[in-house]
Amino acid sequence: MKINKKDLLKKLESVRPGLSNKEIIEFAELERVKFLKGMSVTPFAQPYRDLEGTKPKRELRDFARWVNTHKNFYACSWDEYKKSVGYNI
Repeated sequence: MKINKKDLLKKLESVRPGLSNKEIIEFAELERVKFLKGMSVTPFAQPYRDLEGTKPKRELRDFARWVNTHKNFYACSWDEYKKSVGYNI
């Protein structure tokens, strides 16, 4: 089943009104990781480079580091981790 990106963004907007598309996608990724964690599945995150080979943004790299470093992932939430690495929340 193929998911239409516009339909998905509309559904997520109804769940979290007032968010930008970027924030909605970030919310969806975080919810997917939480869902897998709740099922006792160890997720793996990999921030992809674009076709030009541009390095992923720092927040994407940090998110992948948090998910893939199990001692951090199971010890603290994403918001707690962001605070610890210097994000102003």
